[in-house]
Amino acid sequence: MQIAVTPWCIVHAEYAEMTQNDRYYMIFVVVAVLVLDLAATFVFLKVIA
Repeated sequence: MQIAVTPWCIVHAEYAEMTQNDRYYMIFVVVAVLVLDLAATFVFLKVIA
């Protein structure tokens, strides 16, 4: 997920001016990835235990 998102962020930052909406979207993507990562880790530990 992070690997797929990162290149798009770099390209987007280079070829387009960052607007306020873009900043909010970037923050949302980072938070979403972190939440999904925590959820996946929790489920993974539950399956092992």
